[in-house]
Amino acid sequence: MTSYHGIILSRMDIFWSNIQKFFYSHKTLFEIGFLLIYAMEQLLLFSLIFIRPDLAHVFAGLIALLLLTTISFEKIAMQSRYTLLRDNALDYSIERQSLIEANISLQEDNGKLNRIVKSLRKKANL
Repeated sequence: MTSYHGIILSRMDIFWSNIQKFFYSHKTLFEIGFLLIYAMEQLLLFSLIFIRPDLAHVFAGLIALLLLTTISFEKIAMQSRYTLLRDNALDYSIERQSLIEANISLQEDNGKLNRIVKSLRKKANL
């Protein structure tokens, strides 16, 4: 029997895997999205300072915290994407190495067969 936290963690794992694949597949969408979020944060700061200039230092501090949070979330999203890219590159590297080894083996077999064919032709011509 699986515990409740085991069920929750497995569902979170599935959810994060889906989010990771989404980040991987839609990089440009997320870059544009984060640029829009940064722009909205700046517009919010300018608006708040325009409305209440006496609290500009408070607004600047709050927007700085919000900006750092947004940057951190973007870092997590992009790191997730890079992790998938690295894993895929490693898989491709392993597959490439096995293909190179298979190619070398085939070339050796081909050389052996060529030598056998040449020796058979010589025997046939005698």
